[in-house]
Amino acid sequence: MSKDILIPDSFKGSLSSEEICGILGREIRTLEPEAEICSIPVADGGEGTVDAFLAALGGEKIPVSCRDPYGRAITACYGLLPDGTAVVEMAAAAGLPMVGEHRNAERTTTYGVGQLIVHAARHGARQIVLALGGSATNDG
Repeated sequence: MSKDILIPDSFKGSLSSEEICGILGREIRTLEPEAEICSIPVADGGEGTVDAFLAALGGEKIPVSCRDPYGRAITACYGLLPDGTAVVEMAAAAGLPMVGEHRNAERTTTYGVGQLIVHAARHGARQIVLALGGSATNDG
C-alpha cells in the first residue's frame, strides 16, 4: 500500500487546490484502491487562500457586497476562523481572473478589498490576515 501526500496550490483561474486534491486522490485510487492519501490544500496568498485556511482550521465564509477591480458590484467572501480572526484574500475582490483579458493596472482598484476589511472589522474580527497574491491592481 502506498502513502501519498497531496499538497497542491490552485491552477490559477481553473481549479482550486481542493479540486486538484480530489482529482489526484481519485486517480491514485484507480491505480491503488488501498492507498493512504493525505490531502492538504494550500495557497500562496492568492486565490484559494481563504479556502486553505478554512480547510485547515475550520470556520466559515462570510459573503459581502463589494466592488471588483473595475468598480462593478459583486459578492466576495472572507473567511472567519473559530478564534475570531478574519482572512481577507486580495484575489476575492481584486483578483486577476476577474479582469480576464482586460488587464489595466492603471484603472483597476483594491477598493473592494477595503470593503471586505471594513466588514470584518465592523463584525467583530479580532485580527485580520490580509493575503496579497493574485491582484489585478497596482494601487496597494
